Amino acid sequence: MRKCLVANHKGYTLLELLIVIALLGLMMSIAFPDLFTLRDRLTLQTTAQELESAIKLARQLSADEDREYVVELTSARFAVRENRLGSTRVVSQYYPDGIKRNPASDHRLVVNRDGLTGYNKFILENGRKQRIDVEIHIGTGRVTVSQVY
Repeated sequence: MRKCLVANHKGYTLLELLIVIALLGLMMSIAFPDLFTLRDRLTLQTTAQELESAIKLARQLSADEDREYVVELTSARFAVRENRLGSTRVVSQYYPDGIKRNPASDHRLVVNRDGLTGYNKFILENGRKQRIDVEIHIGTGRVTVSQVY
């Protein structure tokens, strides 16, 4: 009698595994279509909240120390410092990757000795052109952060 050369092995072929992986990938793309968009949106919201905190810090420092403070936005970061030449930054934070100041945004906010400001509107955007506004209201210095749009 001759023995069979092919044994009865249990398992999956490479082709079957590739098909299953492709189907799982397709189902994930349907279930979570905007995973990266969501991440970018949350990064934008978090950066706006950190900017809001920096503005509130500038307002508090100006009232406590009876000095003017300034919040400055560049294309790469925002900073809080005393409003005089050569002063050191109290806060200096670079934006996360993909976040920048929109060209239509104000770039400077001055908080007077009483903690009051004029009207300013900072606009941040991400690489997907989603934007968020951080508005500082005249007189009161109240800070509002919009929804991402």
